[in-house]
Amino acid sequence: MSIAVKALREAGTEVALCTGAYQGCAAFVRSARDAGWPVPISNVSFVGSDAMLALLVAHGREKGRDYTRALVNSQVVPSYDDASLPGVAEYRALMEKHAPQVPAAIRDTAYAQQKYSFISLEGYVNARVIVEALRRAGAQSGRPGLRQALESLRGLDLGIGAPLTFTAERHQGLDNVYFTRVDGDRWVPIADWSAAIKA
Repeated sequence: MSIAVKALREAGTEVALCTGAYQGCAAFVRSARDAGWPVPISNVSFVGSDAMLALLVAHGREKGRDYTRALVNSQVVPSYDDASLPGVAEYRALMEKHAPQVPAAIRDTAYAQQKYSFISLEGYVNARVIVEALRRAGAQSGRPGLRQALESLRGLDLGIGAPLTFTAERHQGLDNVYFTRVDGDRWVPIADWSAAIKA
């Protein structure tokens, strides 16, 4: 990634926005910080925030430096630590109760499963939406009935502080974006932007 970092730095880039999988984005962050380039670097939720952070923290420990300063990630769900939200509290309780595991047939020994994550919270929210649509559609509805039920969801309260709405013309149910920064080895909501982007 050093070629990309050099080109962006020479162009006077003030903020780098990354879109990609966690390995590539982590490599970009490492290259930028190794080059002494302290600009804020932002990733979208698709990156796999926790997996990227684990790589950067491990690399930082190995090198004796912090690769997580001025790192901002967007999320499409609120923090999985915000148990003041009823939907998050329910998600956490269900994760505790069922302790889901990766099936042995697809388990990767290099993967450390997390108790809670943005990914599993998003999956929980998606499951709640599908369950509600199936409930409304009825057992015999088929694909057209399921679609119609999904498109009938208006103001559905999932307990995450943002009501979900679909229509025949609108298939993005939620519009909220949550910004996070690293504090220690964890993603936390951004309350102070000046501190979040400080190198």
